[in-house]
Amino acid sequence: MSSTRQSQTPSACIVPRGGDHCDFCSTPPVFKVYRCANFVAKGRPVFAKGVAAGSWAACRKCAELVDQGKWNDLTQRAVRKFVKRHRVARDEVAGVRAQLAEISRSFALNKIGTAHPAAKNVQDVQGI
Repeated sequence: MSSTRQSQTPSACIVPRGGDHCDFCSTPPVFKVYRCANFVAKGRPVFAKGVAAGSWAACRKCAELVDQGKWNDLTQRAVRKFVKRHRVARDEVAGVRAQLAEISRSFALNKIGTAHPAAKNVQDVQGI
């Protein structure tokens, strides 16, 4: 058995860590990525425990709403997409809306700086 060791060259990840979908409404592809301080949702940090900040992905429409500060519209879009995707019962929609509204408010309070365009290819990532 040969013990030839090949060096590995790290390569940039083209798809954001959470996948190529919006963290608000789950719609692909990611259009912008926002830096955000860690916050707690439903008793758990949104990023790994001990991580001070992370990236929050947004599709084109959600990015427009974030950039315009339209938090209620962002929540409504997220609720509509979630309810449709998960076939939420009508009597549970208010609870989903409350949870997603809290996430939108917490994101708004913890957003750091301006957004960066999502990388479309390796050259985009290397230029960051």
